[in-house]
Amino acid sequence: MTQTLTKTELAWIHNALLHKVQHCHETMANYSENSPVYRLAEMDKENITATMKKIRAIVEGDCKRIAIK
Repeated sequence: MTQTLTKTELAWIHNALLHKVQHCHETMANYSENSPVYRLAEMDKENITATMKKIRAIVEGDCKRIAIK
């Protein structure tokens, strides 16, 4: 079965992830750097940011296919 996503839908996903990164920043601001909550928010932010970079490259580039691993 094939699923398709438009560049617009990928842009929406990117924007939703951006809001999640902003939430991570807010969480990190409320806890000390030694807090487990801070560390989890930081890891979450790093993973989301890496995913956002890939989505942005797809939207801005001329990609026609995306590999799923």
